[in-house]
Amino acid sequence: MASVLADAGLEALIAAAYDSAVAPEGWPDLLQRLAAAFRCGFADVFAHPGDRTRWRGLAYGLDEADYQDVFLGTWLKRNVWAERRPVERAGEVLTTREMMQPDELMRTEMYNDYLAPRGLHEGMRLSLWAGQGWVQDISLLRPWSVGPFEPPELDLARALLPHLQRASAIARQVGAAAHMAQSGLAALDALHQAAFMLDGRGHVLHLNRGGEALAAAADAVLVRGGGLDAADPAQSLGLQRAIAGAAGLGGATPVGTELALHRPDEGATLPLLVMPVSGGNAWAALDAPAVLVLAPLGRPRGRQWGCRAPFP
Repeated sequence: MASVLADAGLEALIAAAYDSAVAPEGWPDLLQRLAAAFRCGFADVFAHPGDRTRWRGLAYGLDEADYQDVFLGTWLKRNVWAERRPVERAGEVLTTREMMQPDELMRTEMYNDYLAPRGLHEGMRLSLWAGQGWVQDISLLRPWSVGPFEPPELDLARALLPHLQRASAIARQVGAAAHMAQSGLAALDALHQAAFMLDGRGHVLHLNRGGEALAAAADAVLVRGGGLDAADPAQSLGLQRAIAGAAGLGGATPVGTELALHRPDEGATLPLLVMPVSGGNAWAALDAPAVLVLAPLGRPRGRQWGCRAPFP
């Protein structure tokens, strides 16, 4: 047969793998491309702990309910291929014929009740990751009529596997960071303080509920031109200097500042705590949070922060 490496468009598959790593919505496209490259009607990416009591999976070629509720919900713990050859290490390409010969497979309940009616006979498994009690792989299935996987197809799978493994690792890190960020933002919303998260250029990335209320009322601070500013123009420069200092602009060591801004009420002030939240040479996260500005809600009296903040 013609070179599968050429026919499959290896570069396009690799690009789709890395696209899916940073944008989870790209996984369905990647699975569809993999299925087409290997002449399969089914492809999935799937993770589970060793005891197979839980799972996380996404599939191409099956109805979502059929895949999640029947294929995984019913057959996960009785998967004859996984029972015969469980994933023991990452970086392995294994065909179902190496796990179980066709004549033996056809005598199994899984084959007769589920696989055969859907034309899922011949398979290949690409083991992506094994760690922290989980294993993750990509599985491909096709009918007997297409035939067993040939050497050029196995070559393609082995060429793709390191890229799929790296894409999987990136996706796990990005996903963990996203969940951590969501938890952090939820914690900010729970504060009884107004909070403004800024990037290194002073642009507002996030306001908690208190911050939204304070900025909307233009009560000492407001959001103008995408950045945080003082409602009193005479104090704008002082606030911008405090933000620049916390961001470490010009390569300086980030330093925190306490300051008080005039409020609309005569004689009233709003204390602000402007503090750095990132340090070092974060060149790969140019728009990451760099400065956190906190302000008490209500009408405070006296010192607000209780003790000196641990600023450098």
